[in-house]
Formats: sequence, structure tokens, C-alpha cells
Amino acid sequence: MGRLLEVVVLSCLAVTGARAAPRSAAECDAMVRAQPGILASYRCYWDLAHSGRRTEAERGLEAILHREPENPGALHFLGLCREERGLKATELFQRSVAAYQRSGDPEGEGYARISVFGSQCLVGRRCEESEEQLDLVDALAQRHGLADLRALSLVYRAAGATMMDDVGAAERHLRQAEAIIGPQGPAWLRGRVLERFGLLYLEAGRYAEAREKLEALERLRRSATPAAHAAALGYLGTVALQLAQRHEMEPADAERLLREALASEDRSGLELHSRFSGSLVSRVQLAFLLGPTGPAIAELERVRDRNTRREHSYPFTALWLLARFTYDHDPSAVERALGYADEALALCIRPSHAWERAHGLLVRGDLRWRSGDRAHGVADIRAALDSFEQLRGRQPEATVRARYGASTAFAHQLAAGWMLDPARGPPDPEAAFEIMERLRARVLFEHLLAARGRRDLSPQLRARGDEIHQRISLLQRRLLEPAPDEPREAIQRALEDAEAEEVAWNDDVARALPEFRSLDFAAPHLGDVQGALAPEEAMLLFQTWTREPTPEAPYRDGSSWVLTVTRDSVRAHRIPDADWLQPAVEQWLGLLERRDGSEASGAARLHRELLGEALGALPPKVTRLVVVADGPLHALPFDALREKERGPLLAERYAVSVAASATLWHHWRSSAPRARTGALLALADPQLPWGAEAGIAERWRQTGITLATLPWARDEARAAAAAGAPGSTLRVGHEASEHFLKSADLRSYDVLHLATHAIVDLEAPERSAVVLSPGAEGEDGLLQSREISELDLRGKVVVLAACRSASGLGLRGEGVVGLGRAFFESGAHAVVGSLWPLRDDESSQLLDVFYRRLADGDSLSQAMAEARRERIQAGAPPAAWAGMLVLGNGALQPFPPRSDDQRRRALGTLALAALLGLVLLAGLRRAGASA
Repeated sequence: MGRLLEVVVLSCLAVTGARAAPRSAAECDAMVRAQPGILASYRCYWDLAHSGRRTEAERGLEAILHREPENPGALHFLGLCREERGLKATELFQRSVAAYQRSGDPEGEGYARISVFGSQCLVGRRCEESEEQLDLVDALAQRHGLADLRALSLVYRAAGATMMDDVGAAERHLRQAEAIIGPQGPAWLRGRVLERFGLLYLEAGRYAEAREKLEALERLRRSATPAAHAAALGYLGTVALQLAQRHEMEPADAERLLREALASEDRSGLELHSRFSGSLVSRVQLAFLLGPTGPAIAELERVRDRNTRREHSYPFTALWLLARFTYDHDPSAVERALGYADEALALCIRPSHAWERAHGLLVRGDLRWRSGDRAHGVADIRAALDSFEQLRGRQPEATVRARYGASTAFAHQLAAGWMLDPARGPPDPEAAFEIMERLRARVLFEHLLAARGRRDLSPQLRARGDEIHQRISLLQRRLLEPAPDEPREAIQRALEDAEAEEVAWNDDVARALPEFRSLDFAAPHLGDVQGALAPEEAMLLFQTWTREPTPEAPYRDGSSWVLTVTRDSVRAHRIPDADWLQPAVEQWLGLLERRDGSEASGAARLHRELLGEALGALPPKVTRLVVVADGPLHALPFDALREKERGPLLAERYAVSVAASATLWHHWRSSAPRARTGALLALADPQLPWGAEAGIAERWRQTGITLATLPWARDEARAAAAAGAPGSTLRVGHEASEHFLKSADLRSYDVLHLATHAIVDLEAPERSAVVLSPGAEGEDGLLQSREISELDLRGKVVVLAACRSASGLGLRGEGVVGLGRAFFESGAHAVVGSLWPLRDDESSQLLDVFYRRLADGDSLSQAMAEARRERIQAGAPPAAWAGMLVLGNGALQPFPPRSDDQRRRALGTLALAALLGLVLLAGLRRAGASA
């Protein structure tokens, strides 16, 4: 996470509307004489400084202090001017605080204390010791009813939290500030919140959200001071660079916007406003866009020579780029390039420089390696990865930790590719495996290891969580009513506020239970994974590389690989990078949906690029594949690939399961097996309250969800229950309820089968849900991810016969965040779900065979393979069966093998269920024909 220099420019004191820049200090002197007690009068000197007359502005303020040594406004703004030049100003701010106190000006005192905080924390990086300044500001705001001051204090708390790499707290503070200000609040204060949100989202790589906030900021500041508008243009230049690197904007257009921002920043004298704005920033970004060329190197040297503010990250960034570009432009200049890298690392003198140090070590390690010093280069790279992981571990709340890990995942993917690239020397598969497993599904694995910790919550914290969750359920239930008692917009806002409180509660829980993030994580050795594989199994571990489009990561030589692991061998094979794979997979999935065979050539091409060499090297005895996907491959149904356009499908040759990581797979495979009875609990075709379907469709309109009837769900669930052992339970309609599932003793069941609808929310994965009947007044019928993870499903198998239940939000390194992940968090060892909407009858036909094979004692992956093969033989297209995946431990055998008598009775029940299904289908077809 980068650093944000926040010199408190006190735009909080600015009047709204356009202001002409003062022409001289005499003009500002006249304003102060006319209104000496108004802070906006002293702001005149600030505007003068930003019009290119900084020396004159500072002399004017010094002249006031010569006459009035303790003038609070002059002390305050002189401190701001000096701090912007990189000079220490804490003493001036502290004198200003004392002067405001003597004059009885609580508002001025509050703003001056914020400046003290900015000087100590955001410039001096002593955040913890300066926190009391904001506590005093909050007390002043409460005592005197200064809501704007309280909101600004929260904005700076967010800036401090970002400085300390606590993203969750930063977002929470900003949402609180936003709620205080409201949509009609002062423009300057709304601008500060928009700015801080935009910076936070830029830091986190959430560029679409950043662009939305920063475009709103630019519109708001068009009539503000030239410096304020220049800062907003600088932010948009940063966004343009990101879009150009992602091929979402033409490089020429991005260059034009960056040069426009640079010209505006130069005119206003804004050298450095934040990590994402200021002429120094724009020069570095322009150099990055130009690449390792002479003009780019010249721009970077200008930044290095001009910038004296070493506390900010842009000296580091300029030096990193100088080191890389100098070597890339002229490899014989390696000593000069290493000198720039060493210069950057020499600036990292404080614990708060961990982020800069991590990047600097990565740059130097790469240069050392490429220039022939592999041993020291690898040591630097490993130290960089350690630093990134330590920073990630500072994030208490799991979702924030996962997003933070995704923002630095490029370093692990880059390093793993380097370890396998023969151009860099002998490949080291063990090192590449270890690096990637330090990244994959890390947060999920930590959650599983620390899951019992929530039992130790204090009664107060638990009660607070219960109250928030109950409120969320009640608000969601009101949203689902056909005619709620108040506008849906008002209920939606109340729900979003409650969800924000839940985020804060999760953050407090994580802080109260530090074991959630301080686990002694160790990935298994590659040899341990090999030893856990059966002789007929192979594991395919994919690692995909996407170039990181930021000046902090100027690497263009990453690579993508698949490691093929068996009990006896490990081989690495090069595959295309994610930039090629992403559109290729998306295009092929579109053809798959057509169900006309047009996907065959694409299936053969993807097979050739991803699997050709890997499978060709496998021994003939291998019949089961464990796939550890990465990046765009999480959305790929490998079973539907084929070696040749008219050749057999992968599903006809192998039984395939999917794991989020080799570490999780090894954890499940090595867990002590529990005694299994084979009992199954099936909940099917829940009965929703009248009108709830419309409410759900309205709330999740962007997903295009429609809750159609499920004519096959009950028959499918009956067949599943019939396949289970005695003690299996079937609940349908009103009995298939959320209340029952959350309150029942589930220990006696080995399999949970849910034949219902699923809602997958990609923007807010915690809202993803399985739709059930409410079952009680306090439930809403939406079993959401937050509630699923609280179930006790340790060691169980969950079958989600629901559309898109295996899909979700993809996070680099962490994998797919959705319903399947939530069930894994609850302790399940395997989840069966679908990547896309399956037709009700096709899902039923597939799962009938699946359960029949399970009843015969097959493992999950083998049973699914047999079900797929039967559908293939019946002529079903891949779209009818390839989307249903076995996630997790596919070797599990949930049902013990049956005797011949039991098998005959089960087959009879299954046959009857199938017959009833055919009768139902015929009836539906006749009804359709008569209609």
C-alpha cells in the first residue's frame, strides 16, 4: 500500500465558488486588516503561494507575525506553506493551537489540531502518538456542535489509517464522514471525502470505483482554486494511466490527459499534492507511459533532482523506475542502475517505510538476478515478499485482508514466473510452488484455522453483532415485500448503513481476536503434496501473470505456467499470459452457451495452450485431475476442453475436481477422516412469501435474476435423499427454511443438498445468498454468505443445485469469493456447484446419476465424471453438464458402499423418481403446446 502525503491544505476553510488569485501580498494584507478574525482572510496568502508567488506569500505572513507573534491564522498558514516545501512545521501548528485557545476560537483550534495531526502522522509518520489530536478535535466538535469539524476529523483518521495500512478502518471512517455531511453538505467537505475515497480505491486497485469518485471531484472543483482543480486533474491523469495499461483507453489519449494535468499543476505551482497528484507525480507517470526511453529517463532525473521531500513515496517511485529503465535502456549501465535502487532503499529508515522497502527490494533483486548475481537477487525478492505479507497481515478484517493481498499479488506471481523461466537460469519448481502457495486462498485458510475463535467473543461484542444481523434481516425482509410501508430507496439506505455497521463490527471482532491474522502460516512442501496424491492422480497448478499497470511495478517480463505434479514427478510448462487468456476464455464461454457445437475449435485451442504439454507428460495410469486454477481460469470448465476439434472431451478421459490452493487441498486430504453414516439433508423448492420474487428481482436487478419455478427441484431432492443412508431428511416448500437450517443440529448429516435459487452479487459478495423460505418472523429467506459461514458444516459435503453457485468475485491470489467460499468457511470439505445457470431438467438428470454413483461408494469427482459421461453419451451439449464443478476434496466418499439389497432398493426409488420426472416433463410440454 502506498503512502499518501496529506499536507493539510485546509480547503476546509475555502469559500465555495471560483476565486481569483490575489495579485500581491498587499492585497492579502488589506483583507487581514479588514477581517483579522476570519480564517479565509489568511487563506489569501495560501492562494498567493499557489499562484507561483510562494516567497512573497510567506514573507507577508512573516510580517504579520513580526507585528503579532502569536497570530493564530498567520501561524497556521505559514506552517502550511512551509510544510508544502518539505520543511517541518509542527511547532508552528502547535503555537497556532495555543493561540486559538487563548482567543476562544474552538473551530480554529480544531482545524489547527488537524494540522498538527497531519504534520506528525501524515508527514512525520508518527500516527499512533498523534491520534490524541483527533480525539481532542472530536471533543471540540461535540461540545460546540461543529459537525463539519467532526467530519473532517474522520477524513483525517481515514488518511492516518491508510498510512498505517489499515484499509478497513479507513473505509469505515470515510463512510461515517459521508453520513455526517450528507448530499447537501458543504462542497469543500464533500470534495475532501470524494478525494480520500478516490485515493483509497486507487491504492486498492479498485479503479472503476476510483474513477467514479474522482470524476465527481473534478466536476466539483472546476470552480475552485487553480491548485484544487489541478489536483483533481492529476488524479484523473492517474486513472487514465491505469485505463491505458488495461487497454481500456488509447495510450495517446492517456498521454494527452497526463500532459494536461502536468501543465495545470505547473501553472498552479502544485508540485506534490498526494501520491496520485502533483507535477512530480504526473512526470513519473508520464515517464512510465513512455517506457525505458531517453525522454522518460530525463523526466525521472528531473523528479529526482527537484524533489527534496524524501518522506513521500514519489522519490522512491522515481528511483525504482530510474533503476529499471536505466538497465533496460542500456544493460551496460548496471552499476548506475543498482546505485539508484540502493539510493531508494537507503531512504527507507522507518518502520512505516515497509511498503517502499518491499518494492525497492523487488527492484534490486530483479536487477541483481538479471546482471548475474542470482543468489543475492533471490534473497532480495524473498525479503520483498515477506514484507508484502507482513503488510497484508496488518489488516484485521478478512475481506479487507483479501483485497489488500490482491493488490500486491503481482509480486508473488512475478517472482514465481521468474523461478520457472529458463531465460533466468535453471528452473526451480519447488521455489515457484512455495511462493504461489504463500498467496493462494490465504485468507480462507486462515479463517479455517481460527474458526473457533469467535466462541471467545465478549458478550457485549456478540450482542452487538446479533443486533446488527437482526436489523439487516428485517430490512431485507421489508425490501422483499410487494408494497413496503416506505419508499424502497429509504429502506435500501438504511440497509446500507446497517451493512456498514457490520463491516465495522467485523473489524472490531478481528481486532479482539488477533489469532485471525497472526497465524503461523506455512505452506506444505511440494514433496508433501506429492505424497498425498494417489497413484492415479495428478495436480495441475496454474499461475497466470498480468502486467501490473503502475509505476511502482515496472515489470514487463512476468510469465504464466502450469506445474504438473504427480507422486513421481514435477514438470513446468509455459502457458499464455492472462492478457490473452481472459478474452479467449470469455469468447469461448459465449460460444458454449449457443449449444450448437461452435465451441469445439475454441475448446481444442484452449486445450492445446493450457493442457497439451502438461497432459502429454502424464503416465497412462493417471485418471483423476486436481486443478488449482488462477486468474481467468477460475471461470473455465476444464471438462469441456478437448484435444482435437472432433476428438473426445476431457471429461471422457479424466475425473476432475477443483481446489482453491494446494495448501487447502492438502489440509483437507490430511485431516483425520470422520465416521460417515451417509445421511443427507435436502432442502428443495422453498416457498417464498407472496411477492418476494419481485422484491428479490428488484434488489438484484443488475444480475438479471429471475426466480422462475423449479419443477424438478423436489424430484431431484427426493432422489438425493433416496441415495442417502437411513436418517436422511427431505424438507420442501415452507419447511425448506432458513430458520430450520440455522437452528438444526446438523452433526448427524454428511451431505447438505440445496435445490433452490442462488443470488451471486459480484459487487458485494457478502450479499450473495441461497434463497430459502424464511421459517420465522425474524428471517428474510436469504441465507447470505455472512450467515453461511456461521453454520457448523465441518467435514461435510454441500451440493448447491442452484444457478451460478460456484461463481463469484475473483480476487488475485485469493480466488473466487462467493457462495462456495462461504460454505468452505463453515468447515465444508467439498462443495458441488455450478458456474452458470443450468436448466432445471438438465441439472436434475446430471445429479440423478451423480447420486446413484455416490450410493455405490464412488468418490465425488468419480461420481461427477460418470454423470458427465452419461450425459455426453445421451447427446447433451457441454453447456448442459460442464458447468457443475466439484470444489475441494474430490476424493471424499460421502456414502459408505451398500449391500446388494440396499442397492436394489435405492435403484428402485431412483427409478420411480425418474419416472415421476418424465411424467412431469410430459405434462409441462403438453401444457406448453396447448398454451
